[in-house]
Amino acid sequence: MKPRRSLYLAGDAMDARELAREFRARQRAGLHGELVDRDRLQRHFGIDRDGAILSRGSASANPVQLTAGLLRRVQQCGARIYASANVQHVSASRGGVWLEVENDRAVLANHVVFCTGYELLHDIPKPSHEIISTWAVAGDLLGAPPRWLRNTVVWEAADPYLYLRLHGNQLIAGGRDERHPTRYSARDTLAPKRARIADDVHTLLPTLDFKTTHVWAGAFGNSPTALPIIDRVPGIPRGWFVAALGGNGITYSMIAAGIIRRAVRGERDPNARLFRLQ
Repeated sequence: MKPRRSLYLAGDAMDARELAREFRARQRAGLHGELVDRDRLQRHFGIDRDGAILSRGSASANPVQLTAGLLRRVQQCGARIYASANVQHVSASRGGVWLEVENDRAVLANHVVFCTGYELLHDIPKPSHEIISTWAVAGDLLGAPPRWLRNTVVWEAADPYLYLRLHGNQLIAGGRDERHPTRYSARDTLAPKRARIADDVHTLLPTLDFKTTHVWAGAFGNSPTALPIIDRVPGIPRGWFVAALGGNGITYSMIAAGIIRRAVRGERDPNARLFRLQ
């Protein structure tokens, strides 16, 4: 996991004036950065847009390696990991939570936290959220990229939007979302989406030369507030669930960890109300 700058570009969802309002809101919240005008954006980044926000505090990571590293770390702290344990039923017990696992096994826990991404437990009311489809490509660089791109992730305030970053000598880019819950599973979308995303990258950065080698698609969960759900499981006082709706999973996971840790200790988190199941 490596620190990166973030370049957030003006687009059809937020023009330069709206981006300036966003920048001032970030300043009030203590989030530092710079407002980049059109002239500087063209001179320093070779990008023709009305403006952008340049900020620090972002990161780039290999998700498989990062997850493996985190699991090793929690094992060093005393955690035990059980893989392929399919929980089939959850119920409250005296002073804890009872989990029935396949093959007639069971686990009794003091507290349980379900971190299931966009999937919700069967007994949890489905909130007003939607599942959309998204696509991404990876490609080999055919020449030297702009030096600034080595330590900067790029995304835009647009619909459909584009995001891109470098990973070693590879470019990773994505976007072209569709508001359809299963469109991502249609294989005939891969080739046209691959071409569209590649065209989007070339339009934004004409001097960046690359050859796409991989394309994939997946589901993405949105909530009306763009916030995740962090709340107790109804009917199970010591059960919690985290639904990572709205993206920004690493940020929201850290928030969830703080909220739930305080709750388990009997402490109150003033931000918990923002993420409750409505």
